[in-house]
Amino acid sequence: SLISIATNSVMSTTKYISDPEQRARRIVNISQNAEVDFCKAFWFLSEMELMNQLPSIVSPSVAVSKVIHIPPEPLNIIVGEEEIEIPVPSAHIGHKPIQVRLISHKIRSGMIGTKNKTPLEPPAKGLIIHCHGGGFVAQSSRSHEGYLRDWAKDLDVPILCIDYSLAPEAPYPRALEEVLYAYCWAKKNAALLGSTGDVIVGAGDSAGANILLCTTLKCLHLKIPPPNGLFVAYVPTGIHFLPSPARLLCMMDPLLPFGFLMRCLKAYAFPDSKTKNKATSSSNSDSESFEEISESDLLELQAHKSPISDTSDTLTYGSLTSNVEEEKTVDLTVSDVERQQKYMSEFLEKYVLDSDTETDGTRVSVVKQEKSSSSITNPDGSFHNRVSSVVSNLKSHFSKFLGATDSARSLTGAEKILDLDVDTQSNIVDKFQFTIPKDPFLSPIFASDEDLKRFPPVRVLSVHLDPCLDDCIMFAKRLKKVDNNVKLDILHGLPHGFLNFSLLSKEAYEGSKVCVERIKELLNLNNLPPQQ
Repeated sequence: SLISIATNSVMSTTKYISDPEQRARRIVNISQNAEVDFCKAFWFLSEMELMNQLPSIVSPSVAVSKVIHIPPEPLNIIVGEEEIEIPVPSAHIGHKPIQVRLISHKIRSGMIGTKNKTPLEPPAKGLIIHCHGGGFVAQSSRSHEGYLRDWAKDLDVPILCIDYSLAPEAPYPRALEEVLYAYCWAKKNAALLGSTGDVIVGAGDSAGANILLCTTLKCLHLKIPPPNGLFVAYVPTGIHFLPSPARLLCMMDPLLPFGFLMRCLKAYAFPDSKTKNKATSSSNSDSESFEEISESDLLELQAHKSPISDTSDTLTYGSLTSNVEEEKTVDLTVSDVERQQKYMSEFLEKYVLDSDTETDGTRVSVVKQEKSSSSITNPDGSFHNRVSSVVSNLKSHFSKFLGATDSARSLTGAEKILDLDVDTQSNIVDKFQFTIPKDPFLSPIFASDEDLKRFPPVRVLSVHLDPCLDDCIMFAKRLKKVDNNVKLDILHGLPHGFLNFSLLSKEAYEGSKVCVERIKELLNLNNLPPQQ
């Protein structure tokens, strides 16, 4: 009940405020042992309704911010005199529409959904293809819209953000397939995005940057023209754990601790058998064409996506190519709010409150019995211990009053993670005994020199305390070795994922401006600065 949850919240908060040792142990247990669902819930905090409204208040206004669904139809592009067929994404979850977001500071001629609107700016010569970060398991273009609005204004080109499917429901190579398909679709239909497509630059951070690098490799192997330039920020180029100095920093990183990093990498590159079987069974009967996909199907698709709240501008490309006046609009507002509430509820109930789940799915409070050896029963008579003892007794009385039982039951997965008596001395590395193949489409650091020679100009950016710093340096060195036009920037005083804080931090905002300058260099290919 609400009273039980409120009581649990007050008691748990007071307990951890009053006991620094218990608070520290709880934080360590969460960061080192949290399951991937916790990582998703933690990073989805940026998708809260309040945070969703922040870009429209703080960031520059944009004329276009539309969600588009690209149907999984056969796609061919012409390269020279050869017609190349683009693989339709099908791994793990079958044929599903690909969700993208178009952001533009100006309304441009030919742009989707702009019929009968005036005045119209001419199409831009450039186009940005953006892939968001989030550890392959979380976030979306919506949570990155804050700095993308700034980019759209400063760069004066449309930005197409790809909301690729997320692990563990859709592990490798699903995201790679979707980004490749969306890139080729954008290249072929640049006019619908308000661009001539003369210069296409890929930009991404963290996991999204990894997928962009792998997409470029895939393009080279399929003889598809790659992007004209790549900007990648704090990118993990090796999807495995190497005992490098920078990787060891994740032991202390507040936003990307070791447990989070390894579970996200494993969820994307090495999913468990249950996830594989579930994904396979859900895609066996998925043979319908896009015209047959109903609104409920699109809602179901969002289970594999990050929540999107401002979908009043959602467009379905399938109906726009034939008749612009018959645009199909999907209103997902209610469903998205419910999903956000669900993520927040699960986050609070599983990882903040001391609670358990009955077999019928209801949440009940749990009275954890303190061991006689704990600091609460220490006979030193300190005020701190007396307060802790009172809190424990009050919690017990309130729980009994509300009908909770303290009978012996097996702990849930969340409780095992957060139980303060858990054996924290066990080697966490033992939990990650899995082998990831040296696949260059998964870890671009393993790409051959022949492939890297054909890479477009690359701009790499990292921060000096980033767990992925060594990845960035090693990849930049490999590009420089084969005479690629590459530049590496290392910023000081910023964390991994600083772009998401550009609305709240002056230092992060200045770091975002450095990113803009590097992308401008790539857009202005005729006047690229000499390689350093």
